[in-house]
Amino acid sequence: MHLKSMMLSDNFKIRSLNRDEQLLFLNAFDITLDDYLKHYGENILNICLGEDDFKQKQRRYESYLKMRKDGYSVAAIIKKKDFYTSTFYVDENVLIPRPETETLVEKALDEVKRINNSKLHDKDNEQVKILDMCTGSGCIGISILKEAIKMGINVSLTLSDISKDALNVSKINYKNIIADSSKHEALFIEGDLFQNIPKYKKFDIIVSNPPYIKDSDEDSLEIEVKREPRIALFGGNDGLDIIKRLINESVNHLNNNGVLAFEFGLGEEGDIDILLRKSFEKVSIVNDLTERPRFAFGWRSVVK
Repeated sequence: MHLKSMMLSDNFKIRSLNRDEQLLFLNAFDITLDDYLKHYGENILNICLGEDDFKQKQRRYESYLKMRKDGYSVAAIIKKKDFYTSTFYVDENVLIPRPETETLVEKALDEVKRINNSKLHDKDNEQVKILDMCTGSGCIGISILKEAIKMGINVSLTLSDISKDALNVSKINYKNIIADSSKHEALFIEGDLFQNIPKYKKFDIIVSNPPYIKDSDEDSLEIEVKREPRIALFGGNDGLDIIKRLINESVNHLNNNGVLAFEFGLGEEGDIDILLRKSFEKVSIVNDLTERPRFAFGWRSVVK
């Protein structure tokens, strides 16, 4: 056992760690960042319940470091990732939520408010109906619902994924994150896109982060990404296999004035703009925080 590999200095004193090491350390030793800073420079035994507890956590930390060296992301190792205003459980069955996708949540929330305002005088149809397609961890749909609840907006949420294991992850996050999940019940549907969604069922907002990486780009991906589920990553030769189906099939499941909003890959904006304009009356391509086109919006009818 090499203490240097544990990121600990002589005499088991807690010292400065880089960001990844720090997150792994905090999780392995079950302590908060405040406790880490409070005990900085002290013997590590001061934050353990005894020598046996220390050895157990030491072994856990060593295994975390080995996994990181083997190319697993920190989130994949500790099985959680902060996204928007919540911490989501993640495992090998889902994509790790990316901070850039938070922009999609923010833009979708603007649509929730718009649609809610249009429904204020419609007593028979007052819910804003949302579908999170290819939901994975559920980070997009659950984040939207959580914020809508805060704003006092009545939302009906459906989460769908082709992977049963991924859908189980979204169920865990729904229960953990939505404070009164029994009051704000969600519907979970396993299926290949709209395969198992009733033809009559329509939504005001369909939001998605579908697979969009080109098959030919696999070798150029970072090793952390290669550790994530292939089914959630790759979208065929041009990266658009799933997106084409999403666009074509969503039209039949959107209410008038409804919107389809989704994330796409680098350089795909031209093709997506053309595809959307074939079926949607209004189209918008939105940049992420790095000013690169990443999100597409298509409205079922022109928004006033």
